[in-house]
Amino acid sequence: NNAVDNYKKAISLKPEGYAANFNLGLMYYNTAAHLGKQLGALGASKADQAKQDSLLKKQNDYLEQATPYLQKSFDLLDAKPSLDPNEMAAYKNSIIGLQGVYARENKMDDYNKLKAKLDAADTKAK
Repeated sequence: NNAVDNYKKAISLKPEGYAANFNLGLMYYNTAAHLGKQLGALGASKADQAKQDSLLKKQNDYLEQATPYLQKSFDLLDAKPSLDPNEMAAYKNSIIGLQGVYARENKMDDYNKLKAKLDAADTKAK
């Protein structure tokens, strides 16, 4: 995928840049979300159940790929004392994506820590 390659190249050139980390994480996360919609449309037939197992594995793989990039974006932006509007959008969406991963993994302590960050995010606005 050209987009993946481009983001990975951008990250290799500027690992401390939040934008490429965020965009790559978001791309993987959105792909997982799209698979979730497909899962929700499946019925109870044997064929659908077989499809479900395959889609769940793919969804988990995409979430695993998304997590380190969303985490990096969050970490970079969380360390800044103030954020411009683009940074703020990436910061909040990194948190929301990570919350989705943590809720799915039943890591509620991590989820709640991020909820507190999201609740306080607007205090970082420039």
